[in-house]
Amino acid sequence: MPCRVYLAHSVFDRERGNKVQERLEKLGFEIYNPLKEEEEHIVNLGWDVGDLIVSKRIVEIDLKGIRKSDLLLALIPDKKTFGTICEVMYAYIINVPIIIVCPRDMAKHPWIVAISKIVFTYDELERLYKYLETYWRVWIDSMG
Repeated sequence: MPCRVYLAHSVFDRERGNKVQERLEKLGFEIYNPLKEEEEHIVNLGWDVGDLIVSKRIVEIDLKGIRKSDLLLALIPDKKTFGTICEVMYAYIINVPIIIVCPRDMAKHPWIVAISKIVFTYDELERLYKYLETYWRVWIDSMG
């Protein structure tokens, strides 16, 4: 059974998120991309994002995705984003391991260091892929 990774990222960073997802899928990881899941509901079902009931449904979809994941990979953008940070904290609270990728100037922030298994910067994506392939997939495979 492949390692299921929740890919937490901002709508401001959709292109990078898609590239990371493609690369991890090639390595054999199963990726849960909340932006694609939410987009399906918003576009196909005509959900109004500003509506309280719709917003709560979107958040519950995200939380369910995190609960079903073996690992949360967070791409922290250099723009302000609220959802990604909330996803990271929820994963931390329910003990889902977290790996963070962030801008270099954020990599030593106490919260980022304290709650993640390991931190990578955006110029270290190749190292991230090697780490995931070497350690996480092997660990998850040994559990199944």
